[in-house]
Amino acid sequence: MNLIGGNRLVLFDPDWNPAVDKQAAARCWRDGQKKRCFTYRFLATGTVEEKIFQRQLSKEGLQSVVDDKEQVNVLSTKDLRNLFKLRQDTPSDTHDKLRCDRCKIIADNAEMEAIKVLPKQLAACRDLLDRMMKEEDAASFLTPIKPEEHGVSSTDY
Repeated sequence: MNLIGGNRLVLFDPDWNPAVDKQAAARCWRDGQKKRCFTYRFLATGTVEEKIFQRQLSKEGLQSVVDDKEQVNVLSTKDLRNLFKLRQDTPSDTHDKLRCDRCKIIADNAEMEAIKVLPKQLAACRDLLDRMMKEEDAASFLTPIKPEEHGVSSTDY
């Protein structure tokens, strides 16, 4: 990593201790840093890495309560007990636990319902990518492509 110009951190393997990941992010951001720093976490739903990430969120929530920054924990005690149960009834267990209000993943995972909701989710993703592209130093992998040019249509999603 170029310590002078690096402003992106990619975490493939989360640590049980959230302080380790925070320390890695802090190494990316330095005093006098003028560029915005980005941290990317790669998690697959239903994997141990997802459960480790959920545990990190729980530990950070507990720390916030101790520091009196927040009144509630992100994950409940019941959530902690069920940390290693595989849920196949949801696209993302973490998303459900965080109670995301930014995007609305459907509660009923029936395939027909998913097809109705997917275009709205894709539009939300496109909006996010559009905003990211406006960043001064947007990564080259965010370059927009036209799906039609690659033989992909909206029915393929």
